[in-house]
Amino acid sequence: MDYEHLTVERDGPVTVVRLARPERANALSRALMGELIRCAEAFHEDLETRAVVFAGEGRHFCAGADLSEPRNAGATRLAARRGNRLGRDLVRAVRGIEAITVAALEGAALGGGACIATACDFRVAGADAYAGYPEIDLGMNLQWGALPLCVQ
Repeated sequence: MDYEHLTVERDGPVTVVRLARPERANALSRALMGELIRCAEAFHEDLETRAVVFAGEGRHFCAGADLSEPRNAGATRLAARRGNRLGRDLVRAVRGIEAITVAALEGAALGGGACIATACDFRVAGADAYAGYPEIDLGMNLQWGALPLCVQ
């Protein structure tokens, strides 16, 4: 499968999925989130992969939502609701991978990036890695369903 914002590399039973928007600190655009969901769901049919490693290109794992992308501008209420479901669908898709999942964290893992990491079975962090939910300071609802995973 070809992706615009992801690279997928298989080495035997291990597949590495890299968020490939380093110029935006791998911020989650709608397009990137859609690709991540499709990629995660493709592992349902994959009988070769035993471990999936999620990583980011460049200095950061993922800076969270791409705030430069217009949110629901001109969308109908139904379209806006479906757009808002992307995060929850992404967490569900990552959690649904039957192979072992690992988040390889370097630099920032913020907001949606922290959600992807907490949806994985394991997290391995470099010395410069940090994670957080800036939505709290922005007064935003954490509606992706990943926050409870932090305290399990």
